[in-house]
Amino acid sequence: MSTITGTVYVNPIEPGPLSMRMPTGVETRLNLTFLDQLSRPISTDLLAQIELTSRSRANTPVWMAVPATDIVNGKATAVFAANTLTDPNGYRLRLYGSVNGEGMLLATGVVTLTEAIGRTDMPLDVIDSIDLTLEYDKPALLDITVWSDASGSVPLDLTVATISATIFDKKGGSGIMPFTVTPTAANVVQLTLAAEQVNQLPPACWWSLVASGTGGIITLAEGNITISGSIDLPLVTTTDSWDYVKPATADDPLTGQIVHCSIAQNVLRISALSQPGTDQMALLNQLVPSDRITIGATTWTIILTRYNDAGWFDVIVSPIAQDAATGVVPVLFEAAL
Repeated sequence: MSTITGTVYVNPIEPGPLSMRMPTGVETRLNLTFLDQLSRPISTDLLAQIELTSRSRANTPVWMAVPATDIVNGKATAVFAANTLTDPNGYRLRLYGSVNGEGMLLATGVVTLTEAIGRTDMPLDVIDSIDLTLEYDKPALLDITVWSDASGSVPLDLTVATISATIFDKKGGSGIMPFTVTPTAANVVQLTLAAEQVNQLPPACWWSLVASGTGGIITLAEGNITISGSIDLPLVTTTDSWDYVKPATADDPLTGQIVHCSIAQNVLRISALSQPGTDQMALLNQLVPSDRITIGATTWTIILTRYNDAGWFDVIVSPIAQDAATGVVPVLFEAAL
């Protein structure tokens, strides 16, 4: 048996949309939910009936009752026998019912026949267009809610469907990398990429989210991916020389100096120019928390860096201590362990 789910919003002014694809030669169950304009279940039996008009023969060979199955929650079901529908060009659909004692056209649409592929609990082939924006050097984490219907009222059962998501170089192109997909709720999945994976992607690419099960594979969402920002290369181990001075007060460093004053021993003030006159601005700009600086017998771990427009950096470090060395000394910069 094939199962199709749908939602009908009952509007006294005009009928709602109701179209579907139905496999040939397979008994099909149509589960409908009737809601009012505030998305509340209609808790009365609407005595619904479906009228199907053959598009090839322009007649109405099929009338199908849609009896209520859960009145409180506005649910009703119709069952089509395996060979009820035979027109390869499909049918025009009208759904009638009784609202407040008066007959009403509730919904209209079309029924398209497809080749049977066995039991299907998959959603209708409606693809959401969702564009994503990621950032280089940062992990990606997305929560996606998946539904079995276009209106987003019937949760997709993740016990009978497997969700996967893939990034492609372009729409219809080659796969680059899959997302890691983790179910986090009844119909919610979390898509993740590590920062290292994001860094391997081109600035513009394409993604697709699909559900697979006994009914085949259906695309639920797809769209463009735009990646902004830049990739910061890891700090390269570097040694250069500075004049390491330890005044009593927090003096600004002169060219080629590191000032490590006695009253603020958690701060290294480092000139952007080293003692030989080498411009180390790029190196100092790369410093991030947990990187390390070594002078003599002391290794400090960086907590924070701040650039001063006068041409030097304040580097907050731990431990709060001066080294015994003084004068022009080698200074070692290393990336975090």
